[in-house]
Amino acid sequence: MISGRIGPLGGYFMPGMKYPGKRMRGAHMATKTIAVDLAASDRLTSARASAKESFSSVIRRADWPASCTSGSDLLDLMDYLPPLPSGIIDELEAAQKQDNPPADKWH
Repeated sequence: MISGRIGPLGGYFMPGMKYPGKRMRGAHMATKTIAVDLAASDRLTSARASAKESFSSVIRRADWPASCTSGSDLLDLMDYLPPLPSGIIDELEAAQKQDNPPADKWH
């Protein structure tokens, strides 16, 4: 913890500083303000290991499931899907051939 007084812009003025007019910030990490709804806030609060644990610490130790984002992941999932009904591929291919880009790409 830095001992000193807080300056008018939030920086610390340290006793005995060589340049007393200069501000010195504490050793803090960069932060970003985010908005969460009440349900998310309640979940973060209840997930804290102690009352003093920060939400950042709770988020860092969260276990985020891997998402299915690659083509090989999708192919692996197809093993678990039932076969497509007869003729559906033909219908999809016919619809794809009729799908032309719009005359005006902005509308």
